[in-house]
Amino acid sequence: MTATATNIRSSLLTAAQAAKYLHFGSPHSFRQAVVVKQIPHRRHGRRLFFIQAELDVWLKRRTAALLKERTSALKRRRRKTAA
Repeated sequence: MTATATNIRSSLLTAAQAAKYLHFGSPHSFRQAVVVKQIPHRRHGRRLFFIQAELDVWLKRRTAALLKERTSALKRRRRKTAA
């Protein structure tokens, strides 16, 4: 097995491991996010697998988007109170 294959294999997570890694509160909310393809995943037959590096990228993008959204909402609120 090559070094790349070993790295990918060691970074594969099951659904339960991925939900825990991403700190999802409930298995149901995690499954729903997977079903609507919000969370990057791979299928092998009926089994789902998650690559940790892809989850890290997804999490960074999601965090940045939420931060941008909250910042703009705060700016709008400040404009309303200043007017």
